[in-house]
Amino acid sequence: MKQRPKEAKSFQESMLSSGGAKTAPEYAKDLEDKMYDGLLKQKQILWEKIRAAKTRAEISALYRQELFD
Repeated sequence: MKQRPKEAKSFQESMLSSGGAKTAPEYAKDLEDKMYDGLLKQKQILWEKIRAAKTRAEISALYRQELFD
């Protein structure tokens, strides 16, 4: 097995310590947060459309659209 050059190892360590790069768990957490925020935004938009709907048929259509999109 080949060993990494010392410079590469120290560069990686310096990037992590300076906050320039994220570790895998940090990256995964950020991604999860962004996905959750996106889902919340979708639900907020749906609720706004439901509040603006005038009839039960419009509300049913919105729910069907949400389920099958």
